[in-house]
Parts: sequence; structure tokens; C-alpha cells
Amino acid sequence: MSIGKIGSLDTTPPERQRNLDKTVFAFARSYLLGEEGISQELLNLHVRPSPDAQKLQTLAAIFERLLKSAQSAQSMPNVIGGSIGGIERLSTVLFGFDPAAVAQRYPRSEEGCKRLFDDIREQLAPRGKLNYNPRSLWRRFCGTVTSGAAFLSAFPDAEAFYAWVEPFDLNEDGRVQIATKIARQIDGIGFALACDFLKGVGFSSFSKPDVHIKEIFSQLGLSRSKDDVEVFKAVGRVAWSVGVTAYEVDHLFWMVGSGELYFAGRRLANSRAEFIALARKALGDSTPMHESTQEAELANPAGEENSTVLPVREVVEIVREWVDLHARHLPDFAGAYLWAGITALPPDAPFPLYRDVDVVLVLPEGAQDDTVEVFYRGIMLEVISIDLKAHQDAEAILANPSHGPNMATTQILADPTGILTPLHLKVASEYGRRRWIEARCEKEKDAADKQLAAMRAASTPQERLDSVWALLSALSGLLAVAQLRRPTTRRTLALLGELLEAQGRHELHETALTLFGSAHMSRADVQAMLDLSVIAFDRSVEVYHTPTPYGFTIRPHLRPYLAEATQEMIDEGNHREAMFWISALAGESYLVLQNDAPEEEKPEFASQLRAMHVALGYADTSAEVWAERVASAEHLAQEMYHIADALTMLHPE
Repeated sequence: MSIGKIGSLDTTPPERQRNLDKTVFAFARSYLLGEEGISQELLNLHVRPSPDAQKLQTLAAIFERLLKSAQSAQSMPNVIGGSIGGIERLSTVLFGFDPAAVAQRYPRSEEGCKRLFDDIREQLAPRGKLNYNPRSLWRRFCGTVTSGAAFLSAFPDAEAFYAWVEPFDLNEDGRVQIATKIARQIDGIGFALACDFLKGVGFSSFSKPDVHIKEIFSQLGLSRSKDDVEVFKAVGRVAWSVGVTAYEVDHLFWMVGSGELYFAGRRLANSRAEFIALARKALGDSTPMHESTQEAELANPAGEENSTVLPVREVVEIVREWVDLHARHLPDFAGAYLWAGITALPPDAPFPLYRDVDVVLVLPEGAQDDTVEVFYRGIMLEVISIDLKAHQDAEAILANPSHGPNMATTQILADPTGILTPLHLKVASEYGRRRWIEARCEKEKDAADKQLAAMRAASTPQERLDSVWALLSALSGLLAVAQLRRPTTRRTLALLGELLEAQGRHELHETALTLFGSAHMSRADVQAMLDLSVIAFDRSVEVYHTPTPYGFTIRPHLRPYLAEATQEMIDEGNHREAMFWISALAGESYLVLQNDAPEEEKPEFASQLRAMHVALGYADTSAEVWAERVASAEHLAQEMYHIADALTMLHPE
């Protein structure tokens, strides 16, 4: 247990920063000790974790603590806890805070949330006006209850929950990772409240980056910005510099900022502003605040908010800026346009920055580079070079299942030759005609037939996995283009399930999952596989030097595209489908590690790759069993072909 634990840092802060950390911390203590009746002993009693604190013994206690953290967000204490006489009164509705019982009665759904709200209203009669709509605080809180119950009920007991968290509580990056995981698993709480929850269940190396701490830290040079993660790490650094827990730093600066001296029975007015002014005066206004601001401006020259989500419109403008600054100067540059999923999104749609943006550069024959990954102003760009000659024939593009859908819906970013805009308009106008849909479908069928042949010839686990992976990609693409949808890579199996569900053929989706090998896998199985894959990816980034076919994906800035973009699918309930993406990126990482990792590390990573192959049924599989799998694939392909043919006939000539 980490009660009283002083956190570790990956790198030692510069001496100047350590001195500032110690000085501001000492000044914060002096500020509170200057109040009448507050002694060293009394202050320590209320800012330090109790030396007698223990792990919470039950999941019910952990669940109750989660809900207390969740309703501590702005306005919620009055609307939720205050209206019913305290969160503890929910015990009568929530079966003594038993997560399993709550999850059974109130499933993680709109129906479950509404049932919970109705039961709270009937049994506890909350005071005041009760609003229940998609944006109301009550709806948000009910979503937290139902998703929190679903999350915690997956653990057999409290000990299992602590065992899950503790491996992450070793350094600041691990703590950020586990808090982010919890924030994604539970609706209605973000990173800050997830940290507050972990702090509340006894992990004293966690702090809550609340509004008071963010303001003080950013104003006094302890943090370069008010970003939650930045401030969280800054609190951990101050704790390390001073030699105390993050819990103590959190409580000390929260008291200074809020003025809430509850243990002394009073509240200080305007304490945050007063403290900042006094501290800056005491420091001679020599904090590195201006220096930090300059660093932040260099990293973010346009002054955008530090965000994990941007509207599509803003993302497109950032990509356009990159093209103008870094692509237009290339010899014989002939244009640029967007490619893949972002082109299907409306301008105001949110775009999570753990997804990448594909952009095509049109260059003369022989001038194309391999696909490269670029990180620009917080956006992950996959830059694809395509020959200028490939843009001369609209009919060839219309018949291509990849180029056709993308050119039909793209946004042109640059068109110095005047070729791309009329080409885009031509393809968009013809795209929905049956002859072109049939042509695109036939190419996907050809690709599927090729992979069926590869399955029959495959003998090694990786050959088997590669052939099934490519087959399912082609079959998902087939149904997509038959319905004027764009094929996808990361969400291949999720899209396939959606398309088959729309045709009333859900059983074929289960067949596809069984063929891939993930039908039997639980959410916990996939989560464990993702966690190992991220570790392998991180190590492959460190050692990579031997070129591999997809080595361009082994870049540190692409980590969110493996970790967070996959977590998105797991959190949606598409964990079995997420294995498709995990197997692709993890496979490349393990290949790099087989080539470049130190010899003493290779056996462990080879064992992890083999475990993935075994879990998916590609290793330790007899020739007879594999032949049955090939036969299943052949049957599935024929079913898909029939569905695609029928869908194609629905489109006009």
C-alpha cells in the first residue's frame, strides 16, 4: 500500500526548480501558520495522510469513495449530495454501495440511468428542482454511478482492485496512465476526479489538480500551464523536492487557495489571490514564470488551449498550415488533400488527438517517399505520397476501393496545378453509381480471394495471423464500399459488426470474430494484452534501428494511437474487435524487439508474442484444425460476397 509514500521521478529536476519548489512550499506553510490558533501539529494533522490509514477493505467502500469524488465537481456537491443529505444516504438505493448489485439493477445504459434517477427521486426525495436531461448534473451523476458499478464489479474484491492499481504507482507516467484509464472507464469523471478518487482510497502519491492548485502553480512558476496532467506532475515534483507526499502538497495548497480552514472553524477570504501576491513579492518576483510562459509559447505558438480534443475544423486548419509550411517547397509539389476518417466528419465534430490524420501529398513519379509520421502542433500526421500520374484518370480512382471513397469525400488542402479540385468534383458526382460500386466490390473480392489462398499456404503463426487479418480487412472493406462507406483499418471489425447488424446478420460477425480468434476473449483478456503491447511499443521505440516494413509506426508520438485509440474501442464494449488493431501494432513492435532488443530481453518479448498467437489460435494449432478454420473463412467470404452483391443492386445505374 502506498499510504505515506513519497513518489519517484524519472529525472531529477534542475536545482533552480528544486529550490523554488522548496521555497514556495515553505511559504505556503508559513502563510497558514500565520493564522491565529494554527500550530505546526494541527496543520500537520490535517495536511498529511494518517499514519494509521489502511486500505479500504471492501469494494462497497471503494465505490462510495468513488461517488464522493465524482460529486465534488463544481456545483455538484449542492445539486447531488446537498439535496439528499449526503452521498452516504445513497446506500439505501445502491444496495449498501455493492457494485455488483448496482450493476445488475442499473445497467450502464440510458435506461439504467433513468431507472436510477427515478428510484433516487422516489426513495430519497431530493430537495430543490430536479432536472434530468442529457446535459444535467443528475444525468451525469447517474452515468457515473452505473458505469462506476460496472467498472468495480469486474474486480472480485478490494484486494484485486489495489493489486491492479499498484503496479502503476511507481512513477509519474504510470500514475497518469492509471488515472487516465479510470477516467475513460467511468462516465462523468475526468482526469482530475480520477486522481481525487485514487487519493481518496489511499494512494498518497496522487493529487487532484483542482482550480486553486492550478492557479497557484501556474502563477508562481511551479507549472508551465494549467493543464491537468502538467499540474499533476508538478505536484509530484514538488513533493519529491520537499520530501513529502503528493497528498500533503495537494492538501496544503488547496487550503491556501480555497481558504477553507475547516479544522479551525473558519474560512479565509480571497486567500488565493493574497497568497500569490505575497509569494511573488517575497520571491522578489524572480520565479521562472515568464521563462516557463516563453517555453509554452514556443511549443504552442498559436496560443491554443492545451487540449486532448479539437473540433475537426481546427484540426484541418492545422494540417493545412503544415502543408503550407513544410510541403509546398518540395520540388514539383502538385497538391495535398485529406484522406481517411476525418473527411467523413462534420466541421464541428470533436476530434480526439489520440487519432491520427492522413494527408496525401501529390508528387511527380519517382519523387515519392515512403509513408512518414509527423507530429505537428499536437496533431499526429500520417503523410502519404501518391504519384501525380495516379490522379490523371478519374475512372481508375472511381474503381479503386481505397482511393475512390477518399477522393469522393476529401478536402483539398492545396491545388497549385489545378488538377485536384475538378478531379474531386468528378469523383464525388460519379461515386454513387452502381457500375463504380460493382468495380470497387470486385477489387475487394479479389483481395479477399488472394488472402484465402494465403491462408491455405500459411504455416507459421505469424503467416496465419497476417492472412486472416488481411482477409477480414478485405471483407469489411467489401461491405463498406457496397454501402458507400469508407473502409477503415483500426476499427475494421467494429465496422464489420455494424454493417452486418444493419443487414440482420449478426451471426456472421460472431463468425468473423471466431475466425480472427478473439470471440472468446474477455475485456480483461484484451486489456491485459493492450497493456503488454504498450510496454513492448515503448521499448521498441527505444531500440529501433533495423528497418522494418512498418517501421514508420515506431515513433514515440504515436503511442496514443496504440494506447488511447485502442482503449476507446475497449471502453465502447468493442474489446474483441480491438484485438485486430492490437495484433497489428503489437506485431510490429515485437518484430523490432526481435531485431534490436538486447539479447537478454528477447526471450521475454518472444514469449509475449507467442502468448498472443496462442490466445488467438495461430500457434499450437494442428493442420487439421487450421484446415477447418480455412473452410470457415471460405464460407464466410461467400456469404459476404452474396450480401455485397445484393446491396450493390440497390444503387442506381
